[in-house]
Amino acid sequence: MELQAIRYASMISTLTFDKLVNIYRFYLNDNNLELDPEQSILDFLGWDESHEDEFGLEMKIILASADFSKELTTTVMWLNDFGLDIRCVRNASL
Repeated sequence: MELQAIRYASMISTLTFDKLVNIYRFYLNDNNLELDPEQSILDFLGWDESHEDEFGLEMKIILASADFSKELTTTVMWLNDFGLDIRCVRNASL
């Protein structure tokens, strides 16, 4: 599961605002939702217009589990040293 979160983060790391609008457009069409994809995303981000140069600059990964192995926590610490915002959150109810 941990690697899956990192794979997803790497897949979206190259996502542009325009690509996201197109992906969301397909989702809305497939689910018969009548929303403007671009305006919906702008509203969510609190933007008046797209700022491609600011889009996707902050990537965060949060791993949630009842417990984490020593190998995983040391890997997370190492990735943080290289600037990746990744953290482990323990939740006993998981």
